[in-house]
Amino acid sequence: MIVLFVLLVGCTSTNKKLETHPTNNLNALEKFWEVLGSGTFDALVGLTYLTQNSNMSFGAQSKYLYRIGENNNGYTLGNKFNAATWVAYKFSNWISFSLKIDGLIEDSISGDHNKFMSHDHSDHDHHTHMMHGKTTSGKMTSMMEMEKSMNPAFETTNYGGTFVNTGIGTNIYIPTGKLKNVRLGLEYVLPVYQKVNGFQLKRKGNFVMGLQYSL
Repeated sequence: MIVLFVLLVGCTSTNKKLETHPTNNLNALEKFWEVLGSGTFDALVGLTYLTQNSNMSFGAQSKYLYRIGENNNGYTLGNKFNAATWVAYKFSNWISFSLKIDGLIEDSISGDHNKFMSHDHSDHDHHTHMMHGKTTSGKMTSMMEMEKSMNPAFETTNYGGTFVNTGIGTNIYIPTGKLKNVRLGLEYVLPVYQKVNGFQLKRKGNFVMGLQYSL
């Protein structure tokens, strides 16, 4: 049995801007899912159980990721709970098959990006701009609500949900020849239950392949 505790430091910038954007003169920040980091301190705790004999192995794992506070842009990514169990059977020294089921519960994003899709007018509280051919003075209206209505990825409630997947895979090991010590892993993952938060595209089945070489 393995117990895991990790403190993750959110050192990745959450202010990264897109290089191009269809709307001119906007400092368009990347969508929440395009940012690699969380911008917060995150605590990851987990528990793993594994047992095996000469031909068969069985394992189970649970992990919980807790976001501490909010980042400097005013939002917090959702907490995550993962649970998985798997069984594998080795038919020979070079091939084995596995079956797994895993689940994920992810909270939606709390807060909102306080600089998202806004103009940088730090030195001017008022400005003059053209709207529908007329000159209008006053504070710049935030583009946030307009962008949210056009793209669900800008809405914080459209993240997370409950997901259950099943997977079947094979692991092939080459013990001799020119490809000695090469290991090939193939797995097909199929969603069996999905309940998304808000409005999202549902997930589909996909293949996962991994290649490993042992020195």
